[in-house]
Amino acid sequence: MPDEIRTAVIAGAIGYKLLRFVTFVAPLRQHYSGDILLLVGSGNAPEIITFCQQQRVVLQEVNSTASCHHYDNLRKDALCPGLALSRFQHLADACRPYDFCFSIDFRDVIFQGDPFEFFQFSEMVHSVAKPKASRSVARAQSRRESTQLSRADLRLLMVLPLEDPSKTMQTSFFNNMWANMCYGKNRTGIFHRKLIVNSGAIFTSSHGFETIAAALHSPCPNTQDSNFHGVDQVVLNWLVYSGELQQLNFDIELQPRGRGIVNTLNYLWPKTPYVKVTNNGSLADADSPSCRGTSSTPCVPQLDKSKWNPPWTFHNNDGSLSRVVHQYDREKYLQQPVDRAADEYIKHHFPDYKEPPPPAQPAKRRPKVL
Repeated sequence: MPDEIRTAVIAGAIGYKLLRFVTFVAPLRQHYSGDILLLVGSGNAPEIITFCQQQRVVLQEVNSTASCHHYDNLRKDALCPGLALSRFQHLADACRPYDFCFSIDFRDVIFQGDPFEFFQFSEMVHSVAKPKASRSVARAQSRRESTQLSRADLRLLMVLPLEDPSKTMQTSFFNNMWANMCYGKNRTGIFHRKLIVNSGAIFTSSHGFETIAAALHSPCPNTQDSNFHGVDQVVLNWLVYSGELQQLNFDIELQPRGRGIVNTLNYLWPKTPYVKVTNNGSLADADSPSCRGTSSTPCVPQLDKSKWNPPWTFHNNDGSLSRVVHQYDREKYLQQPVDRAADEYIKHHFPDYKEPPPPAQPAKRRPKVL
């Protein structure tokens, strides 16, 4: 019998502190027992390495420098295209031992469930009938329930979350600017009333990532500026809406915000109707989860500091729990309690840990006065 379908969650984690590793890994590991691969640079803190070893996370060092990572240096004369563009080849390489991978942004994601839960995988090497590209989440879920996805299917499958319909490719300032810069106004009609495919969350195979990486070798055919941060999203949207991926036999599934696996919050307003507060954004002082209340004192559950305790939960349009919450950091009332919970987690597991000081900024040189 062939081996089981292998999955992995992969993210770029270059230049981040321990707190971000906790907010990404700890919730994910509570729901997902498969492989987690983080693309990192050199010189990670010992606590980060220890934490990832404890959580069975593989750190893969990639050849990327600080100047490639920071947005301030992604300018026309930059020496490298930046991780925002080059990451897709790294993702393809990291995903190669697996059948199906989930690439997700690192900084602004909280996991509330197994991201692969809704996929029905088959151990068949070849598919009896390749599932057709779906137009809606309901049809996609029905397809996955009735059709076992084989390795042949997964090689050509892309599941792509959409952003909130309050913005489209043409009404979003940056996406419209990037599209006009890359393809020219005379070619961007394909984006008319099209919802934004977020490039920060992609389910696909190594072959899928390689296809995107190949398209990013010359991401802006109309200009020489291939280093502009954000064009990776425009190129992915172009591949989807121009039909280029379908011409390459990819099965594309677009999942609307609040109705799929990933709930992308950037353009959603207001967000509060979808939020449920759990423990007020902090951890209890006691290690024991016991709860002893009296008639005069209400029972307040005490949480185990050794575990990740979410300060809130975020829900889909139908009230179900979002498996992956993306771009939650757009709102301070969501990010701050998450950071406090992560700080408590770190204090419990790494009491001697101190955040490294920020890198020293080069002194500004005053112009000579003649």
